[in-house]
Amino acid sequence: MRVLVVEDERSIAEDVARALEMAGYVCEVAGDGEAGWFKAGTENYCCVVLDLGLPKLDGLSVLRRLRAEGVTTPVLILTARGAWMERVEGIDAGADDYLPKPFQIEELIARVGALVRRAAGHATSVIEAGGLRIDTRRLSVVREGRPVDLSSLEFRTINYLAHHKGCVVSQSELVEHVYGSEREPDSNAVEVLIARIRKKIGSDAIATRRGQGVPEGACARAVAKCGQQTLAVACCSRPSHVACSVAGPRSVIVFERHMLETLGRDLDVRWSDLARDITVAPDGELKISQPERDSRYGRFDSGAYWQVSEGGHPVLRSPSLGDGQVDLARHAPMHDGSPWYEVETPGGRELYVAEREITVGPPGSARTLSLAVALDHDQIVAARAAFLWDMFYVLALIALVLVAAAGLQLHVILSPLARLRAELNAVREGESARLNLAVPAEVEPLTIDLNRLLDGQEELVKKARERAGSLAHGLKTPIAVFSAECRRLESEGQGESAKRLREQITSIQTHVERELARARTHGATAALGAYVDASKTAERLVRVMTRLPRGEELEWRYVPPDRLMLQMDPDDFGEILGNLLDNARKWAKGAVSLRIEVSDTSARIVVEDDGPGFGSDAAPPSLTAGDRESSAGLGLVIVQDILAAYGSALWIDRAAPNGVVSFTLARRSVTAAAQAASGRRPPASTRLIVDWRVQQAGEGSRQVHP
Repeated sequence: MRVLVVEDERSIAEDVARALEMAGYVCEVAGDGEAGWFKAGTENYCCVVLDLGLPKLDGLSVLRRLRAEGVTTPVLILTARGAWMERVEGIDAGADDYLPKPFQIEELIARVGALVRRAAGHATSVIEAGGLRIDTRRLSVVREGRPVDLSSLEFRTINYLAHHKGCVVSQSELVEHVYGSEREPDSNAVEVLIARIRKKIGSDAIATRRGQGVPEGACARAVAKCGQQTLAVACCSRPSHVACSVAGPRSVIVFERHMLETLGRDLDVRWSDLARDITVAPDGELKISQPERDSRYGRFDSGAYWQVSEGGHPVLRSPSLGDGQVDLARHAPMHDGSPWYEVETPGGRELYVAEREITVGPPGSARTLSLAVALDHDQIVAARAAFLWDMFYVLALIALVLVAAAGLQLHVILSPLARLRAELNAVREGESARLNLAVPAEVEPLTIDLNRLLDGQEELVKKARERAGSLAHGLKTPIAVFSAECRRLESEGQGESAKRLREQITSIQTHVERELARARTHGATAALGAYVDASKTAERLVRVMTRLPRGEELEWRYVPPDRLMLQMDPDDFGEILGNLLDNARKWAKGAVSLRIEVSDTSARIVVEDDGPGFGSDAAPPSLTAGDRESSAGLGLVIVQDILAAYGSALWIDRAAPNGVVSFTLARRSVTAAAQAASGRRPPASTRLIVDWRVQQAGEGSRQVHP
């Protein structure tokens, strides 16, 4: 019974493996999750003892992968995690049992045995099969009430066959579960082992199915080991890689066919030699004139045999057969048209036989005999196994070379696209204005087209801004003329007309200033790869405010943080913060505070002054249309327009005794750079959010006309 122990602590793994081997199991050890996943998925085990805390790949991931691949081998989770939630998670992932550390080794052996028995359909540790009573706990076998003296190797063989009662077990499968994959026996060791067991428990307890032994199992195991590592990658590269994975088994079949034909010709030669040596004595007794033509004929169970039958009953046989006989009635043809077939000796050896009829004796009293010559198939098995492994190593090397060549080819082909992606990322980040044209000829047309697209977009934005700015500047001269005319009317005593005219001039001037600000705004699209050093920009704006009227009379509080890069165009950021600081300068009584609150992904800029807020009865003004009566509040309208270009909004509240302005910007981060590299816009949670809270003061109220 073959058990896999997946444990990264070497001392624990060795102790568990040693104890299981003493209990009659064949153990293999894997030291990490990836090795355990590969072994459990490609080899045949009766049980897997799996630790959860593994390097490279944790135990739960190994278990989920195995169950997803359809591997139904019983799994016992072995872990130091004793919480009940961990146990539930392990069972839900597909574990059959759970054993927390520390544990008694006897309990581990008992649980492994229970899992193995349950998988085979047995409820207790005692199994009855083939007239035997097998106690897997006491490692004993009883036949007809008497104990059978067995070695540990023989007991493991009977134990495995009993757990698979009624099933066909291939020779290679028996080798893996009795000897272990690391200890390959000689070519005929299994036949000798089965023969010894049959002598102890009786020949009827174990039946042999011809044609379902070593060849199929050995090929399947070798192909599985090779295919799991190389076939998946090879199939994705070229059809020739798939041909390599198929060529191995096909070559073994061709080689085996050639060896069988060679063996058949050898049997024909031996049959002809023996047929010439058969004589009839005067008393009618059959004799072989040269019985020692091959010395193996004279040694018991040597691998070379002959037998002469008459009327279906053996009359002469080689000493190598002993007291047994070759049962010609149970033979099955090896393949269509072949004159040879395969039989099994009472000792469990499989033979290739050539059998024909001959006539001996003088005319008139001639006798018809059947002469059978047989050779052991050990030489075929040994040659086939050697050829199989040679082919495996050669084809594995070819597959690795092909996979490496395919990987190198893909790397060379895709490397220009990887560089192009990096160039696009640099453009988005603002580190470069255009793509580098030093690219391979195959990618150069794409690079040129992308640069043209960037040029066209920049030109369109530039022209639109120039037209808006030209229009706004063009209106300034008429506004100046109208303002002069308004002053003339006032000097002539026409105050009412001058007032109405000044209101219209102010409204036009408000719209002109607003459009000029919009023309200077870059917006989120233009600033996708732009970043501003908020700390230095804020410090520079505070110094500017101290030089403006009333600025030197106020106390300015600002502690600049370390270098802080925020995702916004520097001009737009300066426009927003400058307007908010200027608004605070106008309404503050004695102090203005600017602070920057930094988190992992964003920064919140807060501007606070000690001036009055809105009146309690004042409704929140609409910030989507300008005031047609006055130019007051134009700075806040400009702020709103810039924020709208970044997909944000402005809110006004009234709950505290002073004015507070705050807005939040996303920081430049690895996540943002990765999103830019993948071509995605930042999610909504990283967009600019502005919270404007102006609190009512005890005296007067601040008038804001957006």
